[in-house]
Amino acid sequence: MIKFKLNKKYIFLLLSLSLVLFSSCSSIGGYVNGKTLNKKEFGPPETHTLMFGHMDVEDAPLHLPVNNTAKDYQEYIQMNPEKEPLIFLPIYFQGSVMSFYPMEPGVNLRLMFSRYSIMRFYGNYTHTTVYQFWPFLGWPESSTLWFSCKKPGLQYIGSYIRTRSGYKKDMAKDSAKNELSALEGIKAYYKGTSWETVIEKRIEELQNEKSN
Repeated sequence: MIKFKLNKKYIFLLLSLSLVLFSSCSSIGGYVNGKTLNKKEFGPPETHTLMFGHMDVEDAPLHLPVNNTAKDYQEYIQMNPEKEPLIFLPIYFQGSVMSFYPMEPGVNLRLMFSRYSIMRFYGNYTHTTVYQFWPFLGWPESSTLWFSCKKPGLQYIGSYIRTRSGYKKDMAKDSAKNELSALEGIKAYYKGTSWETVIEKRIEELQNEKSN
């Protein structure tokens, strides 16, 4: 646990800066083995799997730094020995939407590290608490997440909530955090790639299901 105390005016400047930075782009993150993703190299829907969903944090009033969108910094490790080894930082979008990049079926991702911070104001000072999980080391066991690419095309992994003791599946009915809202959150990022058409087609299907 790490604690910081900052003057209120500096917090305001920091908040303003993060809002400006995030308003200038639609996503953050997306690193493989320390390198930035190149969308021109994304595999197509015919041979690759695009996993996407929601990752949110429970009872977190304010989240600062780079993970301003998903509110939860995560790193995954590829566990299938028959596939290329990699460490991956997901792509985070506005709200709780996130996605991995298109990968080959059979890729098995396990959450290796996770952290998030909660900042609270107390008069002229702030109190920031940083929570860290090390699922790869088995601490805590409830924080372990596994995602496997099953078949080519889109794969919705669901909606998850980060608690102080681990992760839990969001089982709320009629939740706004669903496949449709996740697709709408990622479509701008994949515009101009081979995934644009399949994403728009799936959005249309879900909208039709919703209206019927």
